[in-house]
Amino acid sequence: MIGAGGMARGARALLSCAIAVFCAAAAAQFEPSPVLERIRSAGEIRIGVKTDFPPFGMLDSGGRPIGFEVDLARRLAEEMGVEAVPVGVSTENRFQRLEQGAVDLIIATAADTAERRQLATVIEPNYYGGGVGVFLRPGIFHDDWKALRGVELCALQGSYFNKPIMQRYLVKLQMYRSVRDAQLALRDGRCTGFLYTDVAIQQYLKDPQWTGYTAPLPSALIIPWAISIPRSEAGTEFERVVGDIVAQWHREGTLIELEAAWDIQPNRFLQDANRLWNERKADGGWLCERDAAGQWPAACRNAAFVTSADVGGLEGIGLWVRETFGMDFSFIYDPFDRERYLVGILWTLVLCASTIVASLAFAFGGAAMIFARIPLLSRLVAALGNFGRMTPVLLQMYLVFFWLSSLAWSSLGVSVPPVLIAIACLALYHGSIITFAFLDAAEHLQHSRPDFRFTPDHLPELLGAASVGVRNTLTNLVKSSSIASAIAVPELLSATIAIIADRGNVFLMMNALLVVFYLMTAFWIHVFGRFERRLQRAGLA
Repeated sequence: MIGAGGMARGARALLSCAIAVFCAAAAAQFEPSPVLERIRSAGEIRIGVKTDFPPFGMLDSGGRPIGFEVDLARRLAEEMGVEAVPVGVSTENRFQRLEQGAVDLIIATAADTAERRQLATVIEPNYYGGGVGVFLRPGIFHDDWKALRGVELCALQGSYFNKPIMQRYLVKLQMYRSVRDAQLALRDGRCTGFLYTDVAIQQYLKDPQWTGYTAPLPSALIIPWAISIPRSEAGTEFERVVGDIVAQWHREGTLIELEAAWDIQPNRFLQDANRLWNERKADGGWLCERDAAGQWPAACRNAAFVTSADVGGLEGIGLWVRETFGMDFSFIYDPFDRERYLVGILWTLVLCASTIVASLAFAFGGAAMIFARIPLLSRLVAALGNFGRMTPVLLQMYLVFFWLSSLAWSSLGVSVPPVLIAIACLALYHGSIITFAFLDAAEHLQHSRPDFRFTPDHLPELLGAASVGVRNTLTNLVKSSSIASAIAVPELLSATIAIIADRGNVFLMMNALLVVFYLMTAFWIHVFGRFERRLQRAGLA
């Protein structure tokens, strides 16, 4: 009879065999790795880490590397069953050390970019995500990246964001070889600010030695970070082993735990990755698991490097256009951009339809009151109409949004939605213009038709008489709807600007905006034209 201990030992042996079979099957999909064989035979792995980037990598009082990424290096080695040998690298030399064979792998705050993928084999999934900010000297304040045009900033040689920031915001950069040198230059006043990763800047703000320094700019160029191995190791078992370990870190929340342990501000990339890598398919399997060829699904990869061959449908078409013609219409292939672009179009259509109805209602009601010549009331309504049509609609929005709306919040605790403010101001402006068009038409009708009365029953007749002025005003209303983006209404122009800020594809997105607005304006002109033709057939226009 077999005892409980024997059964437990048998179960463990069976489980070990199953794991070994699974690993062998997975490894068979990849080429043998000379680097991995050397690591296993030596019993150690040399991992390049930063030592000038607290809390991700730094030196303790004894000169030993510590930090978030150093802990990752040790955990990686532990998962591989070998000892970790941390080797200090810098922003400037980390990929050189990897190529020279001085290290087997780097975990060194390296952003996953196309240029980096030409230097090394990048491991997917990525393990972190960060952007770029500016650490400004005391007494200097900029809350918009555009305000940095012509400003001189300190920067590090080899940073992925130097070139795009210079091109996008026209800043001037002084290049330094180390963080220490750049910080000294900043302290000595040689530059206005230090262009660096946002996660590092957040740590500087906690340091008493940097009291008075600020970082008011929002993060830009947010890009995932990746572990890298030598170029020659692409498609090898080494790439698979490291990728599987990082995937498991995301599933188990290891990276989020380490982030908290090092008092790093919670990172949206890690939270999203943790949810993604714990999603399951309808059959109960992981959404993110390797296919028969050993590749991760497109949804679980860095979207910047997914190609048209990896996906189908609209996403595949958009990527094919980008790859073939170099045209980055991200709202076609990127689900997030596509959603906010379509939502922007929907908001614009709703805004136009609502404002058209509100404008006509205001115009008819206002014209009826003025036409009735009611003492005082008619004069007040006429004065409001003159104010509405003679005051720029953008100024009206600012007055209501920043003054009346703020007053309502501070006095009554009532928050007025920006979209209602936009509809009210657009309706006041265009409705006021239509009001006086209705009055002119009403006077003409009264001369030719003594029985004409300003009642809802006569509205079609009134619209027919004023059709040209009303059509032109409502057409202008459709084109003016983009002004609503100035008060944070998420319409099409707002969505376009948001995509440009993320992608930098100004020319393409502005031309797409032009085409979409042309089509929407043509749609409303067609609607107005059909309505006018119906009035003509009825003999009212």
